[in-house]
Amino acid sequence: MTILDEKHFLDKSLLAISQFKSKTKAGRAMPFLQMAEKIMRSGAVSKPAWLDAMRAVPPTKRYAGNKPSKIVFPEDRLIRAYYNRHPAARFQPIDLQSKTPHYVRTFALTQLGFMKKKRVSEEVALEMTYDLADQEEIAAEKAAAKGKKFTRRLTPSHNLERNHVSKIQDEEEAAWEASRKAQVDKFMAEQQLARERKLLEYDERRASRDNS
Repeated sequence: MTILDEKHFLDKSLLAISQFKSKTKAGRAMPFLQMAEKIMRSGAVSKPAWLDAMRAVPPTKRYAGNKPSKIVFPEDRLIRAYYNRHPAARFQPIDLQSKTPHYVRTFALTQLGFMKKKRVSEEVALEMTYDLADQEEIAAEKAAAKGKKFTRRLTPSHNLERNHVSKIQDEEEAAWEASRKAQVDKFMAEQQLARERKLLEYDERRASRDNS
C-alpha cells in the first residue's frame, strides 16, 4: 500500500491513484486523466499532488490496431510433415551463425520445387527428394572415408545418440530374451531327456519279452 493509499483510508477527501486500477479484464472505459478531472470537478475531493504532473505528461492514448496476420511460408506444411515422420529430427542442433538453411527446410523446399516444376503430387515429390537425400548420404560417407569435407543439404550432419531410456529398454529386452531362451533350452533338454528315458524303457521291455 502506498502513502497516498494510507492517507486515503484516513481522509476520504484524498484521491489515490490506486482507485483507478481496473478491477475487470475489460479495463477502464474512461481514460485515466479524464476520470480524475471529472472527480475533481465534483468538488468532493481535494486536489492530489500528482494531478499537475499527469496533466503535464498525460497518459498515451490506447489505439486498437488490427491483429497482425500470421506469416506462413509455402514449405511450412511440408516441414511439419517431415517432423511428424522423423520426430528425432527436432533434436538436431541448429547453427545460428550458418548462412546455410537448416536441412529440414531445404528438404521441404526441394520437395516443393519438384511439386511445382515437375507438376507431381506431394507423395511423388517426397520420394524424389528422398532419392536425392540417399545419394547425398552415400556421397557424404565416401567423402568422410577419404577425409574430405562435404556440405550436406538434405541430410543431418550430426548423429544423435540414443537417450538413456532407449538404452535401458534395449538392455531389458536383451535380458528378457536371454532369460526366455534359457527357459526354452531347459524345457527342450527336459523333453529330450524324457524321450530318451521312454525309448530306454521301451527297449528294456522289448528285450525282456524276447528273452522270455
